[in-house]
Amino acid sequence: MGLVRDCLCVSAITDMFLDVWIMKEYGNQESWTKLYHVPDIQDQGLEGYQTLYIYEDDQVLFQFHETGGGKMKLVIYDSKTGTLNIPEFQNNYEQIDSDVYIESLISP
Repeated sequence: MGLVRDCLCVSAITDMFLDVWIMKEYGNQESWTKLYHVPDIQDQGLEGYQTLYIYEDDQVLFQFHETGGGKMKLVIYDSKTGTLNIPEFQNNYEQIDSDVYIESLISP
């Protein structure tokens, strides 16, 4: 469970797909909406995921780990084309922590 687009977000994974759900109206169980149905994540050798960010153009940024507790991978799913993109980084660091940054003029 997490927070995406200022809404509660839950992801459910099986051997065949990953679904991303958000609660559009906090506290209203009827407002749960399935946003994405991502196929064949396990076929990519990935497990242990977290939904990090949903872009305006309906691409989704996930954080996964390689099967067997391996390295962390960032994965971009394009819902319009149904494709997964796993970017490779030039420096292959053992430990990478990801944070989503949203620019704001309001101080926390």
